[in-house]
Amino acid sequence: MDNKVDIFYQNVAKNVKNTRLKYNKTQLDIAYNALNYDTDSFYSQLENTSNNKHFNLKQLFLIAEYLNCSIKDFFDE
Repeated sequence: MDNKVDIFYQNVAKNVKNTRLKYNKTQLDIAYNALNYDTDSFYSQLENTSNNKHFNLKQLFLIAEYLNCSIKDFFDE
């Protein structure tokens, strides 16, 4: 994958993590309540961009809705 794209995905993931921590939420809180996942393992891969996993727009939208923040927060550099 293009290095610039990888950096973009990593930046978005970092911003999601920082926002999650700002609202004192765990990975499990987001996985279960925002994304309707049974566990936090897949969410953890998204947040850590491991195994070439990254957030998609639907996931970012749902996380922003759950945290009551702007989706734009995830795209800050």
